[in-house]
Amino acid sequence: MQRQLARIGMVVLAAIGTMVWCHDGLAEVTIDWATVDDAGNSADGTGYGALAYEYRISKYEVSNGQYIEFLNAVAATDTYNLYNTSMGSDLAGGIARSGSPGSYTYSARDGDTNWLSRPVSHVSWYDCLRFANWLHNGQPTGAQNSSTTEDGAYTFSGETTVGARNAGARVWLANENEWYKAAYYKGGGTSAGYWDYPMQSDAVPTNDAPPGGANSANFADVLTGGTGAVGAPYYTTVIGAYSSSPSAYGTFDQGGNQWEWTETDDGGNKVQRGGSWYNDETLIVSSFRLVYGPADELNIRCFRVAALAEATELEWVTVGDPGNNDDGTGYGAVGYTYQIGKYEVTCSQYADFLNAVAATDTYNLYNTGMGSEDIGGITRSGSAGSYTYAVKVTHINRPATHVSWYDCLRFANWLHNEQPTGAQDSTTTEDGAYTFSGETTVGARNSGARVWLANEDEWYKAAYYKGGGTSAGYWDYPTGSDTAPTNDLPPGSGNSANCAIPNASGYVLGPPYYTTDVGAYTTSPSPYGTFDQGGNQWEWTETDDGGSKVQRGGGWYNDTTFIVSSFRLVYGPADEANLRGFRVAQPGSIGTMFMVR
Repeated sequence: MQRQLARIGMVVLAAIGTMVWCHDGLAEVTIDWATVDDAGNSADGTGYGALAYEYRISKYEVSNGQYIEFLNAVAATDTYNLYNTSMGSDLAGGIARSGSPGSYTYSARDGDTNWLSRPVSHVSWYDCLRFANWLHNGQPTGAQNSSTTEDGAYTFSGETTVGARNAGARVWLANENEWYKAAYYKGGGTSAGYWDYPMQSDAVPTNDAPPGGANSANFADVLTGGTGAVGAPYYTTVIGAYSSSPSAYGTFDQGGNQWEWTETDDGGNKVQRGGSWYNDETLIVSSFRLVYGPADELNIRCFRVAALAEATELEWVTVGDPGNNDDGTGYGAVGYTYQIGKYEVTCSQYADFLNAVAATDTYNLYNTGMGSEDIGGITRSGSAGSYTYAVKVTHINRPATHVSWYDCLRFANWLHNEQPTGAQDSTTTEDGAYTFSGETTVGARNSGARVWLANEDEWYKAAYYKGGGTSAGYWDYPTGSDTAPTNDLPPGSGNSANCAIPNASGYVLGPPYYTTDVGAYTTSPSPYGTFDQGGNQWEWTETDDGGSKVQRGGGWYNDTTFIVSSFRLVYGPADEANLRGFRVAQPGSIGTMFMVR
């Protein structure tokens, strides 16, 4: 059974920090995730650890129990030797195999369930990538082929021939920088610095038995003649057993227990990090890295996986004060309570929309600039009739780009219709909040609309109105201020936005991202609690102006004169420039729609 399509506004399938998949007839594999944020952090003095994006990495090394489920799902024949017979006989091996080719089954070594929660051993780099493919594909069962282990995050064309990580990877083997940052970075900002050891310490850890103290790990303490924290028959400790010694991001055992493969290549060999139960404390330190041939399957080899950052929820803020006065510019008076998106629609949300209704893409909801331009965050694979879409790992929570006004209305129709899947027709994108009668022929908002593109007055009030009554007045800028915002890096100073300051510091980010994550300026909301209504992306509104459509808010490309309340832009509705985004609205007090990934 394949993983179900991600949906907005339905049941939450993944708890915070946890991703669960399941497949027919076998136990589900649960991966507990730690979120690694502080995107744009500086590198360590060793040159490692700098990353421009948020991601998740597994809190724990992959366990024998998880790997057993993988084997039972795809290794009845075991075409590509995912099982090493030493797993059942060698030091630290915890998995037994029974049966013959075609009917192999796998279980805890010697029936001892104590092995299940200890890290897997004797795995090659190729095994790790195939495990990641299996997770990416939703934990299917069957032969080792393109639907299970041979394609997904990575594309294999033979037992040991594989390409680089695919752009649409949802789960993958952490690369060296991802692994290093999760282990050693102090967190809490982009210039926080690094610890020497992954237990948030610059002091050498001890190898006390678990749970140990606040700076402990499973390694061989040669300074005292020791051979490890556990010894025979297990040698490895239970994953996460050193509960008082997490990294700054909440991972465990990135120092000691097992060496961990990373995705990173070094001259044909692959990088490993972290040391093991067999090695002393000098191999745990951040300055030490190991390279080995990718086919190596020693009893001190393990791994952990990484995944896309959790997508931002499609959240709403309530805009009350019905019957408020308009601004001196003539805009902003709204006679009813409504809700508007707290954030601009993100690349991940738009990619879910595409995967639901654009296998053929009759009405061109996808613009190829989304994949080819740096600022674009969505790639497309396949051919018409079987298109699939993936969000770039760097753009999960950055705003959607390259969208026309018609695309925005069709996205609203899809939400109005409760996110159906299928062809672009009256049940999905062509009717609902708006009725289309052709690619670019559409009527006014229907009276029963449940989700729609905010009109100019709705957008303007949410951005600039001070709130708290019907005569409260308006701010000049959507950051709750009459002073032009600065373009500091997020989270900013309390009056900041992603805009270009002329004759000063230029763009906030510049290439290749330009846009910031939605809501990144956490200290600069509008009075009603929206974010990024000034800067980041111009936003389409529903409002017509002589056949063109009104946009508001300025973008990353523009200076603060475009953010001020007195400035409005009109453009043809088919325009799909890379600085166009949008947010949606709905009737008052509906609630929250969740983006589930």
